[in-house]
Amino acid sequence: RPGSWEADYVRQIVHSTAGGDDAELLRYRTEPVRLPFDAEDAFYDFGLGDLYDDERDAAAEATFTEGMTEEQATAAQQLVDDVEALFARDLAAYAEAYLTAARRYLTERGITCDVELVTTPVGEIPTWDAFTDQVHEYARIHAPLPMTGDAPDYSEGTPADALRRTGLTYTERARQSR
Repeated sequence: RPGSWEADYVRQIVHSTAGGDDAELLRYRTEPVRLPFDAEDAFYDFGLGDLYDDERDAAAEATFTEGMTEEQATAAQQLVDDVEALFARDLAAYAEAYLTAARRYLTERGITCDVELVTTPVGEIPTWDAFTDQVHEYARIHAPLPMTGDAPDYSEGTPADALRRTGLTYTERARQSR
C-alpha cells in the first residue's frame, strides 16, 4: 500500500541497497504520483475564485432590478447561469491542464509512472513530500488557464488582474458566447 509503514520500509531497504540517488530510482517507479489537488482552491489562489464570486453576485443582484420586463429578467438570469456554467467548465479544463503539465514534468525526466489527482478529505491537511511538491509546483506554473491558453500571468498582479485588463472576465466571456 502506498504510504504505509511497509512501503516506507521497502523504500529504506532500496535506498540502503541502491544508494540515495532519487533521480535514478524514480525512473523505476511504478506507483502513481498522487497529487492533492482542488481546482477551485487553485482558482482562489490565482484570484479567479474571487473574480467569479464578484461577477456572479453582481449578475445575481441584477436579477432583482425593479421594473424589468419578463424578457429582461430572463436575460439577467441567463447571464447568471452562463457565468456559473463557464466557471464550472474552467475548473474542469484547468484540472485537465494541470494533470497534463504534471505528466509532462515526469516524462521530461524519464519517469514513466502515472499521475493521479486526489482530493483531500475536509479537515485533513494534504501530505506532500519533496518530489510531489516539485511536480505540483511545475504543474501550477506551467498549466495553461482555460481563459487564455497561457500559464498564469503574475507580471502585474494576480492572474485575475491580467484577465480584467484583457477583458476576459466571466461576465464578458459569458456575453461574448451568446
